[in-house]
Amino acid sequence: MASASASARLECVAELRGHTDRVWCARWAPSGALLATCGGDHTVRIWACDGAGAWACRETLSDVHTRTVRRCAWSPSGAQLATASFDGTVGVWELARPGGETECSATLEGHENEVKDVAWNRTGGLLATCGRDKSVWIWEVVEEGEFECASVLREHTQDVKAVVWHPHADTLFSASYDDSIRVWAADADGEWACCAALRAHESTVWALAFDAAGERLYSVSEDRALVVWKADSEQRYGGAPAFAPHARLDRAHARTVFCVHCDGASGRVVTAGADDALRVFEPTDGGDGLRPLAEARGAHAGDVNSAAWSPRADGRLCTAGDDRVVRIWQLSA
Repeated sequence: MASASASARLECVAELRGHTDRVWCARWAPSGALLATCGGDHTVRIWACDGAGAWACRETLSDVHTRTVRRCAWSPSGAQLATASFDGTVGVWELARPGGETECSATLEGHENEVKDVAWNRTGGLLATCGRDKSVWIWEVVEEGEFECASVLREHTQDVKAVVWHPHADTLFSASYDDSIRVWAADADGEWACCAALRAHESTVWALAFDAAGERLYSVSEDRALVVWKADSEQRYGGAPAFAPHARLDRAHARTVFCVHCDGASGRVVTAGADDALRVFEPTDGGDGLRPLAEARGAHAGDVNSAAWSPRADGRLCTAGDDRVVRIWQLSA
């Protein structure tokens, strides 16, 4: 098992309770001061931490989605939150100042059924969504509070599980039940197309993450592997480099790996999945490889659906699980 030589420590420093069904996603605001969570109870919760380290639910967003809210994503400014739901819609929320009320400013419709993920590009001018209907949608912000569908992309042959933008280019990467990662970019006329199909996994690709430089792509799968993809600067897709598989941890987890995220400051990678475990890896060989650093077995009483580093580069992590709980973790030597 990849975690055998883990040497650092993960400590749970806070538990956030309030969701009444499994929690699918937890995401830090860009400032690191707020946390958004969403789940099977059809709600989104905004959490804030006081100066003493105590977390409290600041606001519960409801009455927009009628089914599970699968993913949430903050805009780069932190002023908006996008939510993807199994009801086939995407909500865009305008975040209120303390004491105010967050409002849903737009509801995006078009997917035939469950929307699985949503992601903003680096400027906040584009929004990507994907779903069970095997499609990826690109939405353009045409003016404040209004979105227009720029393209519907249908190269995947199965459900699309995740979408992530390259951190320095308007190039989109998507992961699917068809075991592939697709790369999407627009040409000079603004027409979006699939530039490449990346294959290194033997089963469903569940999640993707970039390092801060955009030189490493990480993917995780039902095959239990964590794959490191390395940029090839000689070939580019819409401003982003091409990627090729460079390193592989075949048993990163004992069961399906659901999520992966890279810390922008340290380059450390966190993964979590169906074995209820949380694992942290650190880069080796100039970032080309990974080695186990820390783990928390039984991190949740059930599947760990989401894990993400704090943008404050303080060694904190948030996780969300089937046990209806959100946890904050501190990594220490």
